[in-house]
Amino acid sequence: MALPSAFRHALLSASCIAGMAVNAQALISFNDGHDRLFVKGRASTGWNSNISANQDGKSDNITTLSLGLDYERKAGIIGVNGSLNVDSSFYAKYEDENATDPSASLEFTKAEGRVTGSWLTSVARNHRDNAAANIRTESWEYTSGLKLRYPVISRYSISGGLDFSRQNFSDDNLGLVDIDSYALSADLLYAYTSERDLFAGIRVRHDETSGLLRGDDYATYIGLTGKILPKLTGTVRLGYQQRQEDGHSYGSWASSTELTWMPSKKLSFAGTISKDISTTATDGSTDTLTGSLQANYALTAKISTFASLYAGHSRFFDRLLQANRSDDFLGGSTGLHYSLNEHFKATLSYGMHQNWSTLEYADYIRRTLTLTLNSRF
Repeated sequence: MALPSAFRHALLSASCIAGMAVNAQALISFNDGHDRLFVKGRASTGWNSNISANQDGKSDNITTLSLGLDYERKAGIIGVNGSLNVDSSFYAKYEDENATDPSASLEFTKAEGRVTGSWLTSVARNHRDNAAANIRTESWEYTSGLKLRYPVISRYSISGGLDFSRQNFSDDNLGLVDIDSYALSADLLYAYTSERDLFAGIRVRHDETSGLLRGDDYATYIGLTGKILPKLTGTVRLGYQQRQEDGHSYGSWASSTELTWMPSKKLSFAGTISKDISTTATDGSTDTLTGSLQANYALTAKISTFASLYAGHSRFFDRLLQANRSDDFLGGSTGLHYSLNEHFKATLSYGMHQNWSTLEYADYIRRTLTLTLNSRF
């Protein structure tokens, strides 16, 4: 009797990952160890109760196989990191959703000298559900970002960034628009102590779509980064954002906060608060507030458990298609991590996401159960 296709893919992926773990020492190193090449693989299989993020979404069993190469060079003052990946997804029932998504990235870093920073560029094709359009989409995404830091005098330093992103949707996604985004940011940092910096900054961003939208927003921030309190580290960034879009203007508070608390060697917590305005593929924009909290606890040297919870609210500014739409969402996950060694890891997780929307079609719930195997050598 023939095995179901998804089950065959799962068996194949598990065999490949197991083989990689056995040969985990086959790391390629050359040029006196300054250049290293890693081969990596990932296999996941599981169940998704709603693959389209809408009220009519169907359930399916999905298997994803991923193979890739990582390149690292650490010689001289410039470091290089490169990555090539191919992800292939297989759906048990809805085989027309099967997809192969390649991706690549290249990063140059400078960690020594008076000026430090990095430049990262990437390209990737993605098949996934879109939270604004509430359908599955296919797109190519291009990003490029330059980040620099320069110490001025004594305790003062400045940092800045220049970022570009482009999202191009396939012709099959009728009604969706391509998005270009340009951003320029700068911070002035003051070394309040040896463990923490105070800072104030600005960000200017311009978004435009292949449709009608042209948007500009201006944000000013203040914050604290480093050791916030004993055992609490991270960055707190709070500010105000003003958005101008197609002759309309509105403002709101903004935040980009990430904190980690480690009360013991076995237990750690990570929390985030994010509030920002972004352009959507429906030729509109959203003002989204999201908060999350994740806990990790090490049961043994190789096994750990985790649990996460997140919630948020989105206001849609899409006067043509989704006027006055707002969404509230709540979700979380829990599971187990297993680490055989630095080359092989496994994760079993269960997740839930609930979306309540004033747009009836966007009112949905999703549950997932996934087993993921990772190997890198």
